[in-house]
Amino acid sequence: MRSKTQFGEQCPRARKFISTASCLILLVACSSSPDIAGERGSPGNSTTPPAAKTEPLTVLGHEYRQRAVPPITSGGVVEVAANQCYIHRTKGGTLELYFKNLNSVDVTIEDIQLNGLSLDAYIDLVSTDDTFRDVCNPIQPLSWWSLDSKTLPPNGVATVVINGDVLLPNVPQTFNVITSPSDASVTSQTFSLATTASTITDLFFNEEEQRSHLFLAPANGEHIEGVKVNGNAINWRGGSTLNSGSPTLLELDTTLTLGEPFIVQVDIENSPPIMTQRRVVDDRFSNGMGITEVDKDDLNLLHDTQFNSVTAFNHSPQADYENLDLVISHAEENNMGVMLYGAHSAEERLEIFRHYHDRPGVWALEPIDEPDLVAAPGLPYGIHFSTPMEVQALINEANKINATKPAAINLQFIGAINMFGAQGDINGWDHYPFTSDVINLRFEGAADYADTFRTVRGAKPFWFWPPVYSDLGLINGGYDPNLNPRYPSPDDARAYSWLSFGHGAKGVRWFIYGKNSINSPTWPDVEFQTALLSHIGRDILKSTVWEQGASSSSATTDISTLVSPDSAILTLVNLQYDNHTDPTIWIEQQGVEVQWNMPPWLVGKDLAVGHIQGETITQVGTVDDAITLTTDLYSADMFVALPQERLDALIAAMTDFRER
Repeated sequence: MRSKTQFGEQCPRARKFISTASCLILLVACSSSPDIAGERGSPGNSTTPPAAKTEPLTVLGHEYRQRAVPPITSGGVVEVAANQCYIHRTKGGTLELYFKNLNSVDVTIEDIQLNGLSLDAYIDLVSTDDTFRDVCNPIQPLSWWSLDSKTLPPNGVATVVINGDVLLPNVPQTFNVITSPSDASVTSQTFSLATTASTITDLFFNEEEQRSHLFLAPANGEHIEGVKVNGNAINWRGGSTLNSGSPTLLELDTTLTLGEPFIVQVDIENSPPIMTQRRVVDDRFSNGMGITEVDKDDLNLLHDTQFNSVTAFNHSPQADYENLDLVISHAEENNMGVMLYGAHSAEERLEIFRHYHDRPGVWALEPIDEPDLVAAPGLPYGIHFSTPMEVQALINEANKINATKPAAINLQFIGAINMFGAQGDINGWDHYPFTSDVINLRFEGAADYADTFRTVRGAKPFWFWPPVYSDLGLINGGYDPNLNPRYPSPDDARAYSWLSFGHGAKGVRWFIYGKNSINSPTWPDVEFQTALLSHIGRDILKSTVWEQGASSSSATTDISTLVSPDSAILTLVNLQYDNHTDPTIWIEQQGVEVQWNMPPWLVGKDLAVGHIQGETITQVGTVDDAITLTTDLYSADMFVALPQERLDALIAAMTDFRER
């Protein structure tokens, strides 16, 4: 049953959608004639002052992101299936509309209309026009929409997010916002959707540091005139001229409150402003584990392995509160964070949120897992394919329970990112390259997933869930034994991680089923990566991907550069391999030469460079603006550029780890 937003009475549902490839015909629905005059007393004898006249909500601006075009085959798997073709939509995009209330009274948004139709009416439309036909029909012109603040106090802001096929580039769109009081309504604002030449690629906020910064991927020669947060001009530091070929870092002087909308606007001379939005949540690097059948021994192991967070999965229809009490209490005692998930029933999950949301150990809420997955016969839990509006309704409920905790969702299929990927404060993916060669998923799929998320999510973070288990079919039953995932080798796990981080992932959650993974051949590398990421995870979290940051002599090497305000990371992954039922066979590349550049704000800092190969880390020099590196590449290598004292501490810590 479709979820409906609570916007009073709905418009009569339209039965037919009319469109052409070049323009949209403005439809009139739910029209109203609000009385904007207000009450007036008779001259000379009135004792009631005239009612204060409100002004329409101020439109701060908008941002449009075209949908990504991910590979129909990601890493060797054709994802189009009868029950999943709906999620492979590539036309259209995501539109964010930003409003501010400059009145002295509260303003409540009662209805939002696009091209004369209420958004819920758009959701109910079915198109027969070839403009929106792709893999299968029927198709809805809009997939989902959300509003983060229904009632805006004086100086309050709100963002409307709309995702759908109808939002085509360079096609005019008209929107109305119906409010109470009625004279604060926004009527007939029309604009053509276009992506800006420069974009905000990453936005970081941390409660402990009270520090915010953002990165821009610039076009050439644009000049920054100013920066606004929630419509207010703020002080900022960074480059004022945007030059192509290098990201631009801006540090913002602003104090934010958790749970509040956060709209950033960068004003550009002679160009439209660059804008993005996020809800203010505490950005943390996830260096964690998802685990089933948790007991005290598991929790002690997680703490000893330096994980900073845990997700406890419960596959029964009812929540296991005794087990959740154990997990949350242990996390609080050991300074770990818990992502609440619990039972697969949506009702049970929301009840878990209500029960535990204010516990200090609870970091994030996951309203739904893999909404793009249809349950296999015989599974003991009720995963089912969900519509984007059903997912958005669950996210809305989680935000109502606790607006300060990030809401997370997790996807399995790359085609689902266009439909669900812009939802939630954090998003994640389950891409499984560690399988039999019946499927033969390839590691490059991790880069495909991350690149697609970066296109669709804008400045919102995402993470990945690498599996550590084997024999999934023996645990859950009902699977073809030929499709059972295999244990990844340490080299497999490292290649998968470095690809994911190098292409923009902001966190990792290793996933195991029950007790069958702790003694796997992967576990030593899980421990190594966790120890390493406890030192450089924050650098990854605060970074952005610099596409032109390095070049390699090898055409069969994936090479990526991450740059943060005070560090840089280079990842190299060998793409010459054969993925088997046994650990991957890598074809070593000898003498791979890399030219690695530093962004402008790191030039002159003489950062020390460390080389991480296997479990060994050694210093290989220092870098000012550029350095040439040479390595014999087996599966995956990493280079880090850090202040000398930090690199010394990292080498000492990892040496202790190897010798323990």
